[in-house]
Amino acid sequence: MRDRRTPPPPGALLSRVLGMLMLAVLLTFGALSAVIADDVRSPTAAPAKASSGKAAADAKPVNAPAPAEVLNAARTQLEGLENRLASETPSEDELLEMRGQAGETATRIRAVVNDLSPRAAAINAQLAQLGPRPAEGAPPEAETTAREREERERNLAELQAGISLAEALLVQTAQLTTAINDHRRLVFANELFEQRPSLLSPWLWKEAMAGVPEALETARGLFGNWLGQAVERTRSGRAAATLASLAVWAGLYRLQRRFLPQLTHRDREEKNPERLRRVMKALGLIIGVTLPFVAAIITLFMALDAEGLTQGRMETIVVGLLLSVGFIFFMRALTRALLAPGLPSWRLFALDDDTAMWLYRASATLTVVLVVGNLLQDIVAAIDSNLALVALADGLAAFSFAVVMFVTLQGLRRRTKPIEEDFGPYVPSEPQLWSLLRAAAWLATFAIMLAALTGFIAFASFIVDQVVWVSTVVGLFFLLTTLIDEIAIEMPRRNSRVSLVLQTSVGLRRRTLEQIGILFSGVIKLILIALGVMLILAPWGVESNDVFSSLRSVQNGFTIGEVRMSPVEILGAIITFAVTLTVSRIIQRWLSARFLPSTGLDVGIRNSIATGVGYVGFFLAVGIACTQLGLSLDRVAIVAGALSVGIGFGLQSIVNNFVSGLILLWERPIKVGDWVVVGPEEGYVKRINVRATEIETFDRAAVIVPNSSLVSGTVKNWLHRDRLGRLIVSIGVSYTADPDEVRELMLACAKAHPQVLDTPAPHVLLMGFEPTMLRFELRCFIPNVENRLTVSSDLRFAVLRTLRERDLVPVRPMVWEEWRFGRATRADDEGGYNHHHGQDDTGAATT
Repeated sequence: MRDRRTPPPPGALLSRVLGMLMLAVLLTFGALSAVIADDVRSPTAAPAKASSGKAAADAKPVNAPAPAEVLNAARTQLEGLENRLASETPSEDELLEMRGQAGETATRIRAVVNDLSPRAAAINAQLAQLGPRPAEGAPPEAETTAREREERERNLAELQAGISLAEALLVQTAQLTTAINDHRRLVFANELFEQRPSLLSPWLWKEAMAGVPEALETARGLFGNWLGQAVERTRSGRAAATLASLAVWAGLYRLQRRFLPQLTHRDREEKNPERLRRVMKALGLIIGVTLPFVAAIITLFMALDAEGLTQGRMETIVVGLLLSVGFIFFMRALTRALLAPGLPSWRLFALDDDTAMWLYRASATLTVVLVVGNLLQDIVAAIDSNLALVALADGLAAFSFAVVMFVTLQGLRRRTKPIEEDFGPYVPSEPQLWSLLRAAAWLATFAIMLAALTGFIAFASFIVDQVVWVSTVVGLFFLLTTLIDEIAIEMPRRNSRVSLVLQTSVGLRRRTLEQIGILFSGVIKLILIALGVMLILAPWGVESNDVFSSLRSVQNGFTIGEVRMSPVEILGAIITFAVTLTVSRIIQRWLSARFLPSTGLDVGIRNSIATGVGYVGFFLAVGIACTQLGLSLDRVAIVAGALSVGIGFGLQSIVNNFVSGLILLWERPIKVGDWVVVGPEEGYVKRINVRATEIETFDRAAVIVPNSSLVSGTVKNWLHRDRLGRLIVSIGVSYTADPDEVRELMLACAKAHPQVLDTPAPHVLLMGFEPTMLRFELRCFIPNVENRLTVSSDLRFAVLRTLRERDLVPVRPMVWEEWRFGRATRADDEGGYNHHHGQDDTGAATT
């Protein structure tokens, strides 16, 4: 049996964390089910229910209203919303309701457009099949055809009128939504930047102190009544729900004490735990500490609500108190998970112990100050205190939070250990991101203090809430992205158990798994970034409905010129292009590997056919994708004409190489497998691409030559027509040798070699009279020029051996200058030669 203190493997940790998440979902669903039921039963939910019933009725084809009726109703509703917005000053809730109605209207209008557009396109296609009307003076068309054309044109005109009206209403809806959002931002700005008396104002303190006795008396009566009701229900035996909630709390606390150490135990002696285990322990700590308390708080609130102890003004205080307790435990777990005080080996980022402990304590202090300030604000608001006391409570809460932040940042500044250099400025030891975070914290601190002291209490409280909210979102984002990276990227690289199972069972390679992991990690990170941005912007009045409405408008399509596109159509065109291109590549590979080798064609012809099929498949995929997007050939020609200007200036070289590549594939002056010489380089042609040709030299080096250089330049191709080639073996003998005997010996050596052809017959030529020798050349033909070097070497060996047997030793070639000045004679005298070059007999340099 494994010891509880022994850390479980990452797989067990993952299963437990997922189990705790499922428990949280179930508890949250159970807690909210009653609220949702109340909303459904409430009178305010009747319109929604009716609207949903109406939507269900609209979904039925039999009872579906006509498009004209839908558009007329939408126009009436939009006009009513515009008049309401212009004549009234609606509140934030009313503005949200109006925006929701405008969104529902836009949805119905888009449904009409989606219904009418395919019908109009079908009638256009039918009219195209009927052809144009006869010109004046031409024979009239058949009566049936004319009647059909008139009827279809009339139907098309009606559909186009409906589509035009719907699109105009969509524009009107977008304008109305923009106006509503502008009003919401104006209301938000007015509330946020409302100026009240400053904390330094004596009048504020005087008025607030004057209202303190009345506030205390009201609070005493409010809490006394609440405690009296609680005691009365307890004595009368009607506190069963509360007692049951306390029992649930005790049970959850017991479960936490039982399973939390297994999730969160981090051995202080373990020096270098895996990063996956560290992040799993951190997430387990947050979930294991927070979930039981959240579940207990929800249960206790439901019990108090069932007992009638959350009625009236006490509801704000009870909810604030319960949320404050849950927030304290959550922030404590989050800071412990991120900072790991006293456990440097389990920390997820580089931070020394002293700084981590200081930040942990500062976070606890800030949490307590924030909670106390919020509770004070809730109590002051619940007892209906005067405005001076409310402003003073809000201002003191924000200013106290800023003071604690100031002390925290000062402590961090003293704990920063810069690296002192002998010459030059201080070099900070912390990363750049950490410096940016500290700068942002200092800016927020001074902004809170300045706003509180100048009377902008609401703005100061808003900054406080944003600091806490953004810090929480960023901390959770860091933990989740680290977990995603470890699971999706690092586990395949470490050959984990899951990676090995996928490699052996599915047949995926390790590099493929790494690529899939990187793509998966990138997609999840984009989703998390979008979710984080939405959460951060939520307090600024930007809700998810705003984002989703923008996404829906983009999804319905956008117009570029005369072409209307939508993300769905673009995605379909991309998929079509990929599928068509993949099919063409499969056909190309089948031709190259299976069919063309069985035809007996030349390698170059096979390569040209396969490459041509690849080009045709690519252009076919582009054409099909453009057709699916609604881009006709004339529009593509217009785009191509516009691009021709750019091609003439910036893409001339690329087009030249592309056309040259097509010429090489068609005329085939150079084929794959040819032995070519291009300038100083020579080798075999390995591949003819769109832009350049790849040549592999005899040293196994790849030379990339632009196709235009091969077409317009001079290229030697040893294998253009056939493999027949000629080789020359040159040798020099002394003047004392018999030229006829030398010729016969060299011819005999050539005829004795098996690769020298008899026709054309080999022959020997006397090429010249040099100062010290006679120059002879043996010229012969071989069937495969690729063996030129080997045959030349064999012939040289044979000629040298034969001449030495006849005492006809070849003479070393001597340049004309050496013969002229007689250096060869002086070179025999070592002392004279060295003396001539400025050296003595020992080889040392002389002056």
